[in-house]
Amino acid sequence: MPASTRLAAVVVAAIAVGTTALAGCSDLSDDEQRAADNLAPALVQPQGGEAERDASGCVAETWVGEVGTDALVAEQLLARNLDVRREKVRALLSGDRTTSREVARGLASARLDCADFDAISLDQERDHPKASAKDLDDYADCLKGLDTDEWRASLVAFYAGTKPIGTGGFRQDLAACTRILTATDR
Repeated sequence: MPASTRLAAVVVAAIAVGTTALAGCSDLSDDEQRAADNLAPALVQPQGGEAERDASGCVAETWVGEVGTDALVAEQLLARNLDVRREKVRALLSGDRTTSREVARGLASARLDCADFDAISLDQERDHPKASAKDLDDYADCLKGLDTDEWRASLVAFYAGTKPIGTGGFRQDLAACTRILTATDR
């Protein structure tokens, strides 16, 4: 895997670990709600924490509400009967599969719109047990300060399998946030 691909995977992994929901938030049709309910569990990566589990419903509803079920079926993330294709969704989240820019934009927006960065920081205790409450708060504040447009562009590029343009500063800023916690590991 080339260095740029590894860097993109690391950025997206950090974002995935750091994304959570506020609550279900939609006016979906019955079919759309069924699709979102089917998608929600697939949006939680095996290593995902409580924040990611809590986020999955909001992310699924927002994503389905933004792009519709037809686009998700066309991209083979949902079957025609609206059952989730778990392996394909998980492959998309991990960077082992790409999707259309429309579906990628919808997922990126959903993940950022449903983010609760305070909950995200608490999930980091597991990987950084020496981090103090202040370190975790500083990490959450750092994530909140990131440029959302650049973050969204980075996620869209990752999910669509394209090279992100103009997000170098974002990656450096995200790495600075991550260093807040990794500095406690010493």
